[in-house]
Amino acid sequence: MKGKLKQSGLSALAVLGLAGMLLAGGIPARAAVPQPVVTHTVGTGDSLYGIAGKFGVSVNALKQVNPLGADWLAPGQVLIIPGPGARPANHTVQKGESLYAIARKFGLATLELMAANGLTATLINPGQVLTLPDSAAPAATGRTLAQILAAKGLPAPAPLQIVVDKSAHRLSVFAGDGWLKSYPVQLGGGGSGPKQTQGDHRTPQGFFYIVQKAVLQPADEFLGSRWLRLGYPNIGDAIRGVSGRLIGAAEYQTIVTAFRDKTVPPQYTALGGGIGIHGGDRPSLGPDWTWGCIGLSDPDVEDLYPHATPGTPVIILP
Repeated sequence: MKGKLKQSGLSALAVLGLAGMLLAGGIPARAAVPQPVVTHTVGTGDSLYGIAGKFGVSVNALKQVNPLGADWLAPGQVLIIPGPGARPANHTVQKGESLYAIARKFGLATLELMAANGLTATLINPGQVLTLPDSAAPAATGRTLAQILAAKGLPAPAPLQIVVDKSAHRLSVFAGDGWLKSYPVQLGGGGSGPKQTQGDHRTPQGFFYIVQKAVLQPADEFLGSRWLRLGYPNIGDAIRGVSGRLIGAAEYQTIVTAFRDKTVPPQYTALGGGIGIHGGDRPSLGPDWTWGCIGLSDPDVEDLYPHATPGTPVIILP
C-alpha cells in the first residue's frame, strides 16, 4: 500500500480528506460537463415518427430542439437528437487508458475521480468500472484551443463540432466525443426562442454549418476582429418559411441546395440572414446585445477562429 501511495504521489489522508469535502459540499457544485450532440441526417422516406422511434425519443422532444414549422422533412435536413445533457454515470476502463486521461475526458480532476471511487492510488485496470461524479464541470485551464488539441494529439485544424447552448450562454467545442473547451457568449436581444423572421434579433436554433470566415482589419466596433458566417437559414427554416408563405418555392429550393452544398444561403429573404459567430463582446455592451449572432470576446473568437473551418457543424440548442 505504501508503495502504491508513493507511486501515485498522494497520501491516503489527502484522498480521504478530499472525499470528505466532496460529501460535505466543501467543493461547490458545478454544472454538468458539456456533451457532444447526436444528429440524424434525414433520408428519403424518413418521418418524424420513424426517427423518434429509432432513437427512443418522443416527437415532441424532437420538436423542442428542432424548430420545425411543419411535420414534413426534406432529404439532407439534419435533426438534433435530444439527449440527457449530462455525462454518463460510469465509465468502463479500456486498455491503455490512464486515470488522468479519463479524468480529462470527462472534465474532472484526478483527485475527484479517485475520491468518487475510493481509490488511494492511480493504478486502474481494463474492465474496471469507475463512477463519474456529476458535480464536476470543465475547469478553466487557461490553455488555448491549439494547446489543447496538441496535448490530445489531434491535428490542427481537427474535425470539430461546435455546440452553442443558449440557455447556458456557452459555446463548447468537441472533437469526437471529447469536450475540448468552452467560451461564454452573448446572444440576440430579441428574446428567447428561435429566429423566425428578418429583423427579430433572435438567435436561431438548429443545425448549421460554418460557410464563410473572415479576419476583420481593422476590427469592427460590434463584430470585433473575426467573423464566422453560419448557413442560416437552413432546410428546417426553409420548410417553415414556405409552409408559412414567407418565401416562395424558388427561394426554398435555393436554401435547400445551399445547405446540402455547405454554401451561403440567400441572406435577404423574409427569414432573415447575416447570422454568425463573431467577436466584439465586452462588459459595456451588457447582456444579449447582438442582432441575432453569437458574440464572443475578441480574445476568445481569435482562439476559436483558426480551428473553425468552413463545413464545421454548429449546433444551436434552446
